[in-house]
Amino acid sequence: MKSLENRTLDSKREMDILAALDQIEIYEVYTCYGERRLINAGGLATTHCCRKGK
Repeated sequence: MKSLENRTLDSKREMDILAALDQIEIYEVYTCYGERRLINAGGLATTHCCRKGK
């Protein structure tokens, strides 16, 4: 029974970590989008972005 509890806790921890990584990725995408909008508003080239090619 203790083994099952440990596996359950490990799985929950892994899911929490993956959820946090997803949130970081979403934040980076929105940040990059915001940078592009600011650059475009200023009439500058859109070569600068936090994640090129995405």
